[in-house]
Amino acid sequence: MEQLEGLEVLHLTPQTLEEVYRSIEKIGKKFSAEEKAEKVIEEIREGLEDIEVEGNPRVYCEEWMDPPMASGNWIPGLITEICGETFLEEGERSKEFDLENLKDFDPEYIFLNVCGAGENIDTKEVMERPGWQEITAVENGNVFVIDDALLNRTGPRLVEGAREMAEKIRK
Repeated sequence: MEQLEGLEVLHLTPQTLEEVYRSIEKIGKKFSAEEKAEKVIEEIREGLEDIEVEGNPRVYCEEWMDPPMASGNWIPGLITEICGETFLEEGERSKEFDLENLKDFDPEYIFLNVCGAGENIDTKEVMERPGWQEITAVENGNVFVIDDALLNRTGPRLVEGAREMAEKIRK
């Protein structure tokens, strides 16, 4: 702690996709790498523009499993950008929810991007939850795991996570 005293801290808490871009700009400015930051932002924007999914599927992402917590912040914006409707609004914090609200939304696809789990999640846990069998995604077996590092961390990997979601939806 003593070694850190007096150091300036750059604290960033983006909650929307646009705020993710602004955070990258701030980091670039802080380290005199504005051009590099703009290039990264442009690559993310172009990468997302290249991802297309037909229709307007309803997508639910889960950030935590016990209790189930819907992914918020920039993730709904990312989903809207590439393909569909989201359970939470962009900028809304990740949170617990009432199962009846999820049933009313009735997602066609469920993605598990559970914090710290990588891809080490068994979709069976969701498929066997009491009351979830009536949800279209569960009925159709459209429950997938995505490495949380591709969605829960802001930066260029968001494109890879979005691409992976789109590939699952297109199948």
